[in-house]
Amino acid sequence: MTAQAISYESIPTEFRSGGFNYRQIAREGDLAIYEQKWTGCPDPSTAYEVVRIRRHDGFLIAGKAIEPAEFCPKSEDWGIHGWTVLTKDRALEVLKRESKVETGARRARATIN
Repeated sequence: MTAQAISYESIPTEFRSGGFNYRQIAREGDLAIYEQKWTGCPDPSTAYEVVRIRRHDGFLIAGKAIEPAEFCPKSEDWGIHGWTVLTKDRALEVLKRESKVETGARRARATIN
C-alpha cells in the first residue's frame, strides 16, 4: 500500500482576532512571524508573534468534515509554540533560535528512525 501525501490548507497570511489585526511578514518552514496591531486606537501599537505552525489531518465535528489544515498555537501553548515580542529584530532572533531547535529535533528523529 502506498502512503498518500496529505494536502493541508495553509494558515492565512492576514486575519483579525481578539481586536488585533495580524499580517504574516516572514515564514521559514513551520515557523512564521506575524505583525500584530491593536486597532482600538488611532495610533495602534505593534507587536510581533513568532509561531510554530502545527497541522491536523482533518476530523469530524457533529458530522461535518473539517479538512486537513495548518493552525497556530492555542493560548495554553504560548511559550512553547508561540512567543510575543515587541520588535521585529527580536522576532527574527526568536525565529532563528527556534529554527535551530526544529532542525536539531529533525536530526534526532532521523537518527532514532
